[in-house]
Amino acid sequence: MSEATCPTCGSKATRYRSPGGGRFILRKCADCALGYATPIPTGEELARFYQGFLFKPQSPQAIAEVAGDVASSLRHFLGEWKPGTTFLDYGGGTGAYAYVAQKERMASTLFDWDEKALAYAKEELGIERVCGDTEALADNRFDIIACIHMVEHSNDLDAMMRELKRLLAPGGQILFATPHAHSIEKWLRWRHFRIYYRLLRRSGESAFKSFLLVAKPQSILCLDPPRHLLAFTEEAFHSLASRHGFKARTEVGYNSNRLFDPRGYVLRGSFRHLPSRFLRKLARRHCEMWMYLFEWLFPKKGEQLYAVFTVEDQPQGSKT
Repeated sequence: MSEATCPTCGSKATRYRSPGGGRFILRKCADCALGYATPIPTGEELARFYQGFLFKPQSPQAIAEVAGDVASSLRHFLGEWKPGTTFLDYGGGTGAYAYVAQKERMASTLFDWDEKALAYAKEELGIERVCGDTEALADNRFDIIACIHMVEHSNDLDAMMRELKRLLAPGGQILFATPHAHSIEKWLRWRHFRIYYRLLRRSGESAFKSFLLVAKPQSILCLDPPRHLLAFTEEAFHSLASRHGFKARTEVGYNSNRLFDPRGYVLRGSFRHLPSRFLRKLARRHCEMWMYLFEWLFPKKGEQLYAVFTVEDQPQGSKT
């Protein structure tokens, strides 16, 4: 069997490879530090896994409450846009970003594979253009494509990048958001330690080494196959951009900063094991306090990783 290659830079060299005692082998690329899992699940396997998995809609009122924060986040990464700018929320689930783009007078389209999510977006959020098949988008080009927390789920990164490039208008921008593999925010939440520790143990790693691998900053963090098949770093995004003829601008932020977590979904769902709302709120506030300190001391070690891709040597057409 041939050695696995890194999906972003094509290197076969690894700085870590799990023993392979479980279904998946976890690897970390020696060149771009991408974490990736093998064997890669097929599209049919992923379709079965995700059946009903992602359809957990927030209420329209909850999305409307954070719409201003989402718009501020988009402006932070993409700059201002003209009315009528074409916007694609690619793999956007129930369409929070498509909803905000529509409110911001963009020509907004939501694409997702989940028919229930699309129905909810159209009926409950009033998103006018929804699509469940990229072939239906073949004649469209978009000034802005948002891929918010979906690239880490891809089982064919090259095919996805070719498709995004085909859909991108000249001078357009692609915005990626994904968990950051070199985050130290995990030190503040034991739940993350437990998840990735157990994953390493299932992959055949010893208890002691599993603990060390999760604890260190440049760890195997964020891999959780078949859910998260890829764990990105800034270096990995730059390698991916170069591989497909883009140039990349990356930024790392903490969940305590609304620009990086505008919907607040990471901390909102934390501490569910606590028995009362008061204790959950107190724990979240305590966690946020430490995040502010970490953000000041370690500004590049937050849990949220963003990348903006533009085609090499082309102006950015979506900005005014």
